[in-house]
Amino acid sequence: HWATAAAVLGNDLLLSAQGALVHRENRWASLSIAACKTSLGERCNSPSSHGPRAAPYLEEAAPAELRAAMEAPQRVYDALDARNYKAALKLCDKNAKKNPVLAALRCLTLQRMRRLSEAAEACNELVTKGYTDENVLAPLTMCLNALNRDGEATTLWAHAYQQKPADASLGRRVCAAHARQQDWPHVRSVAAALYKSTKDVSYLRRFAAAALVEATATPAPPTKLLTLKLGDKMLERCIDESGGYGRCSAEDVELLASLREARGDYPGAAHCIRQARDGLASQTEGDFIRRPTERNLMRDEAAYLLRGRAVDEARQLYEALLDDQDDWASYEGYVKCSKTLEKEDDALRKLDALATQRPKHRGPRLASLLLVDGDALQDRILRYIETHASSPSLFDDLETSLRRVQSLPLTVEGPPRKQASLLCMRRFLSDDVPVEQCLSIIKGDDTSASSDAACVLACTLQDAGNKVDACRVLYSAHARDEGNARVTLAFVDALQSIGAGEAA
Repeated sequence: HWATAAAVLGNDLLLSAQGALVHRENRWASLSIAACKTSLGERCNSPSSHGPRAAPYLEEAAPAELRAAMEAPQRVYDALDARNYKAALKLCDKNAKKNPVLAALRCLTLQRMRRLSEAAEACNELVTKGYTDENVLAPLTMCLNALNRDGEATTLWAHAYQQKPADASLGRRVCAAHARQQDWPHVRSVAAALYKSTKDVSYLRRFAAAALVEATATPAPPTKLLTLKLGDKMLERCIDESGGYGRCSAEDVELLASLREARGDYPGAAHCIRQARDGLASQTEGDFIRRPTERNLMRDEAAYLLRGRAVDEARQLYEALLDDQDDWASYEGYVKCSKTLEKEDDALRKLDALATQRPKHRGPRLASLLLVDGDALQDRILRYIETHASSPSLFDDLETSLRRVQSLPLTVEGPPRKQASLLCMRRFLSDDVPVEQCLSIIKGDDTSASSDAACVLACTLQDAGNKVDACRVLYSAHARDEGNARVTLAFVDALQSIGAGEAA
């Protein structure tokens, strides 16, 4: 047909088909070939089965009747996108009996119009016909899913893929349908078949991800360990065929580590991250979803080493991460390792030295609070308040440590921001709250401090039984600072406490 078309019609259509194939637009390519056949006097068996969005290739070459058959579904999609359902239904009703794409779009249109019984009846007629064309199945299964008939949608895609096992697009649809039903074994089997037919390593990632989700479900399947090992093996092959750890993405490394973590193999998880760190040494260019970074890999490796009881190695990695970045996860990990090894004094000296070197960093001082108790804890909390008095997160930083002290001598003085944080702490420690100072801060120019003071005053009023006054205070604060989540949530709780559920 291609040779005859070239001889009779010239090369224009042939070039359209070839260009479409190069760009992997298989349906457009098949439409070009169908137009060749039609122009040669051969009627295409099913013009509608080639897809609605190929008209630009055939504006001049395709007969008017064929172009109309292709353009009609496109007009229906445009009407659906514009929510003009009456126009979409009118377009479908014209040729629904002749064109299965329009028949499937009619089902979807009826569902969008909430005419569910008619949509269900129309779906029933199409489901039994065994269509394998993706352009028919896509709108039909969208309608079936909306009608909570996911099983039938999955069966349709599976039947189509069984008839056309070389069609990777259908295979991906089957994967998505099985995943929608959380049928992970079938997702894995289809992903393996797709890899076997296409040698595309992305299907190995899909296999590994499905294995992880399946094995970590509750309750755990009896084949949990075997499933995780299979996922591990497939992902290792994916990384190898992608160019090794020097070219892998952060997602590949994280997924492989998660598979090993799920089966309790923490040394194995740390080992794969170490391999990725070694791979970073090679300056490789390529397309990455997210290129792994040395810092993230070191932190992850240290975490897995700690969980695998290789505490000394983990502590060394965490200590190396205590550089010029104020990285709380690294400080916290360093403290955990130091406590496990009973090296609290050594860690405290290290953290104090870092706090002196980096006065603006919060991490060293907050981490040192985890290593002390009693009077030493109170003294360090007071020093932290003086050092970071201007920080809006001062109270949030100290909340965990405040739970470990019985009382704290706090005098509400200084700039409005510091006063607001101190008021939050007094309220948290069940100390008396000076109402006049709250009102003074609320009327001030510092919006952040005003919002915190309003929350403290509202809680104090609620404790005294003045719930309506608390709502008034929070109403004003919310109007002034609508983006403040603390004020908004406090306002919602206050409204609910007075029975204003709808307003909340």
